[in-house]
Amino acid sequence: MMAKRASIDAGFDNTHVFFPMVRYPAELYKLLEIANKEGLIKFGGKTKFGFMVELGPNVIAINAFLDILLEYLSPEQFILSFGTNDLTMVTYLKDRELAALGKYESRHSALARQLVHVIKQAHKRNPRIEVSICGNAPSNDPKFLELLVRAGINQLGVFPDV
Repeated sequence: MMAKRASIDAGFDNTHVFFPMVRYPAELYKLLEIANKEGLIKFGGKTKFGFMVELGPNVIAINAFLDILLEYLSPEQFILSFGTNDLTMVTYLKDRELAALGKYESRHSALARQLVHVIKQAHKRNPRIEVSICGNAPSNDPKFLELLVRAGINQLGVFPDV
């Protein structure tokens, strides 16, 4: 957050803060308290805060995380962003590229169910909450990409060769 503070002090208002690997709602609360004390949240709403959904607890307790985000921020001030590479690895406890263990189909998997659950919960809370995804999953499987779009994903980060 020191880098964000420095960017604001230097006159840049187009940088954002992302919180990766947040395990518990209390950790997110503490991070947002620090951001608030640093004056980052009051910065006219231009700063967006990204909450990375990349661990099982993020999915299971998504409503607790949303409670905290909405306590500090308007829906326009934050993004829920899936880190599918990390979420895949922690869901299956394997590297998604390790062919010797067999391949799985993203759209029929526990991974897909987790993503759809979070998208639906977020939009149920507030349709203006932005949900995005990055990683290999939407790039490698057009049917998975379609599933996400139908579920209501707002932004997709895909590789250019798709």
